[in-house]
Amino acid sequence: GDALEPARHFAQHGFVVRPTLAVAAAKATPELAQEPVLGPLYWPGGNPVAEGSTVTNPDLADALSILATEGSAALLTGALADAIVETIQAGGGYLSHADLSVHRTTSIEPDHVEFAGHRMWQMPAPTQGPAVLAALRDLPSEGAIEWGDAYRAVAAGMSEAGFDPAAVRTGAPSPAKGDTTFIAVVDHDGTGVSLITSVFGDFGSHLGVKSLGGPIHNRATTFRLAARALGPGKPPHTTIPGMITGPGGALRYVLGVAGGVMQPQTQVQLTLRALLENRAPQEAIDMPRFKICFGGALALEPDHPLASVYPEALDQNPGPEGFGAAQMVGWHGGELMAGADARRGGSALVIE
Repeated sequence: GDALEPARHFAQHGFVVRPTLAVAAAKATPELAQEPVLGPLYWPGGNPVAEGSTVTNPDLADALSILATEGSAALLTGALADAIVETIQAGGGYLSHADLSVHRTTSIEPDHVEFAGHRMWQMPAPTQGPAVLAALRDLPSEGAIEWGDAYRAVAAGMSEAGFDPAAVRTGAPSPAKGDTTFIAVVDHDGTGVSLITSVFGDFGSHLGVKSLGGPIHNRATTFRLAARALGPGKPPHTTIPGMITGPGGALRYVLGVAGGVMQPQTQVQLTLRALLENRAPQEAIDMPRFKICFGGALALEPDHPLASVYPEALDQNPGPEGFGAAQMVGWHGGELMAGADARRGGSALVIE
């Protein structure tokens, strides 16, 4: 209850619309303005919410109150589960109460790789965490960064982990126009926490569930993008928090990225910037990035070192995810620092 109370408060009493939500709502107006659950929330009177306006969501507040009392089981049984199943089946989907009843949350052990006197920790399969570890395992952990090697190591690591962007079919644009939310927090005692979550598209499946005050996600879109048969962990999902520990196991950084296929790519690049170039979190985040796009094309931000070798990559459209949105919090030069990505309106704060 204590953990959920801030979210419940904002849902009940309102939150101010940021530019990201205002832009997403404007883009989705033709598709969602009349959706019975999402429409009243984000298109009041048929118009998209504007930056600076306030959105209240009492249904979400009620759902959070139920979760505070009953725990996550309330999403698998009872009234909330009933509402989820009814909404999906009414929309032509196949989720059933039997599916929810057999859900099990599994325990995992994080994996790691030694790099530049540190350990990079990642979630194991079925995430793309192994792609980060595989790339770093193939790269020198001292000396100047060879960006051509980094580009090739990232491509090979993602392929090894089971999601090769070059193998993704390109053509009609994906209906998903949004992605992930990542939050990193580190306290002055050295405890780090990260939260990463994703409904995939800006408004998920576009199926709003009134009892939840929001949509069901549409992360299964990845199956179509990767042209894979349905199956557990195929392809791996992108929601990967990262952690770097230093000598003796002390926490150095908590980091993560919003941006789908850009998540493992950015984590590798941030690690190189921080550990090999000794850049502080915000400086590491601000440095130009490369991106391996769907179909295999390379995209570069201005002034990236690879531009001299691949000048055409400066004109390559990186797609709706852009070059990702990162957060990185931890110690640089013995001082606790935080960085967040201006590419998508991120914010960072150090509280003394």
